[in-house]
Amino acid sequence: MFLDDCSLTVACESFVQLHKPLPNQAIAKQLFVSLAAVKWHARNIYGKLEVKNRTQAVARARELGILL
Repeated sequence: MFLDDCSLTVACESFVQLHKPLPNQAIAKQLFVSLAAVKWHARNIYGKLEVKNRTQAVARARELGILL
């Protein structure tokens, strides 16, 4: 699952930030990465969770016990 494959710090931090009501640009600024990097990691996270958007990703992560 995602946590086992979470070797990239930016990917993990992007995942943690997704549940916050912040635009991707604000997340990128907080992580000191580009907007494109946040979007890329978000798409990868959505794929791993088999969802299509941030709302679904947060709900699925909570179902799996990844986010509280």
